Amino acid sequence: MAECYMQLGIREYPNAIHECNLALEVTPNFSKALLKRSRCYEALNKFNLSLRDVGTGLKMEQSNLMETEIQERVKRTIERQGSGVNEIPVDVVSVPEYIEQRFIPLAKAFRDKARRKKKELFTREER
Repeated sequence: MAECYMQLGIREYPNAIHECNLALEVTPNFSKALLKRSRCYEALNKFNLSLRDVGTGLKMEQSNLMETEIQERVKRTIERQGSGVNEIPVDVVSVPEYIEQRFIPLAKAFRDKARRKKKELFTREER
């Protein structure tokens, strides 16, 4: 689900982060969810959170090239901006405050749309 939200664009990244959080609640060492969440945080300019996720992922898989690239890119961006990285210990599955908790899962949205179309077809056929 997180990947689907990411493909919809940056406006859906908070929903992708939420989906990653849900996956990490079930499987705390799920490196793919950490990587996706890190990419979302990076795109949303939440560099400290991105570095935290990449660091956690690299502890599990030291040879992951994608995580290494993201870590280097985020560190360069932070250096360019002139702000230091604050090491804030945050629980891996915690939900940041800025994420809106109200969202409609894609599956529900598609299901509702299909129901409306089905209803329209039946009303047309009855006429």
